[in-house]
Amino acid sequence: MPHKLSFDNHKNKSMEWFFFNAPWYLQWLHDEDAAGRWKWYSLAARDHFRELYRRASHVTGLCPSCKQRPFARMGLRYNNNGSLSFAHFYCRECDPFTQYQLPSFFAVGRMHRNAQLTMIDAIKDKFIGAGRLTQAKMETFFRTDEHFVNATPGFFAAEHG
Repeated sequence: MPHKLSFDNHKNKSMEWFFFNAPWYLQWLHDEDAAGRWKWYSLAARDHFRELYRRASHVTGLCPSCKQRPFARMGLRYNNNGSLSFAHFYCRECDPFTQYQLPSFFAVGRMHRNAQLTMIDAIKDKFIGAGRLTQAKMETFFRTDEHFVNATPGFFAAEHG
């Protein structure tokens, strides 16, 4: 059963939903350590949030360019008007872009929410593919340790065991 959060117009959405649809809220939760201070937030929910955040901070997989090494970078391409138009994954040897950040759900610095969602779309396309983004797909993504550099191995097996 997913842990639920509520912000603004997003009532009773799962933590996984927020990572894919409004990661800036979760970045704020983390930065303010709100998960650690809120008494209504169960210990299990706090641990769940912290593990998801750790995972979302650095995704990994096989470089789509060379198909040999794990990717370590998210290349960002901007339109002439300054908006982010493209995000893609690369290993350290495949280097077609000049602007990078860690492959993550979170923007480095001040980035418009639409740009963050473009980054999320790249993650969704790489790991989930086309089609409707369901709760089950989001949970499966986050529960696959191999998708993340900073995963606690077996965290979700212990949570449900």
